[in-house]
Amino acid sequence: IIISDGGGNIRQSFDINGDATFNGNVGIGITPTRLLEISDSTDTTATLVSFGINGGGKSILTGFISDGTNITNCRIRTAGSIPLSLGTTSSNDAIWINNNGKVGIGTTDPQRILHTVGDIVRFDNNGSSGILILDTTTNDEYGFRLVTNKSGDGDFIIEDMGTASSGSGTPRLTISSGGDVGIGTDSPTSILELKETSIVPRITLLKQGILTWFIGNPTQGTSNNFTIGTDSGGNNEILTVGHT
Repeated sequence: IIISDGGGNIRQSFDINGDATFNGNVGIGITPTRLLEISDSTDTTATLVSFGINGGGKSILTGFISDGTNITNCRIRTAGSIPLSLGTTSSNDAIWINNNGKVGIGTTDPQRILHTVGDIVRFDNNGSSGILILDTTTNDEYGFRLVTNKSGDGDFIIEDMGTASSGSGTPRLTISSGGDVGIGTDSPTSILELKETSIVPRITLLKQGILTWFIGNPTQGTSNNFTIGTDSGGNNEILTVGHT
């Protein structure tokens, strides 16, 4: 079947094998202004185009979802409980999404919500600092921030966010660009610096079933004494060095 215009130009052609040729814009359910436009006037909540094999219910759907007035999101998904794969000529399955929602990059067998295999994963931030927040889906649990170059000095900091969902947290561990390590401080000035704001700062050495040893100042209030002791029967100070 060949359809031509008044000038003898072929506009559409079909053959018995199902092949079709269109010269111009094509509209399904709409007057087209582009090469192909599809609209479903009978459904105000979704317009989805399905590509699949005849029978079996396996297909890929693409289109948009609407609230009845405005388009709320565009969608690409599969039907029939099959995974979705996005790839290129050199990497057929660069991104793989299982039916259970797990995403694989470089793998077709993701074991977690995001599973990467291959090269190093890199996260860049357009701002001056690189920030990665690890948190739960609610603010009822504590979260942490991993921060690089916070003050423009190249330091790496782990911050305690508490129950906040944004903003800076309390520094718990800092590794400076020069290699100094700080615990409880974000500005260490020695190879290892420990800072405790309570009046009983100490380091505890613990082995199950054995005495717990401490190094620090657990019982001297606000004094500057240095003590080594155990917790046997309470804080038992073995060695105390005073400061005058």
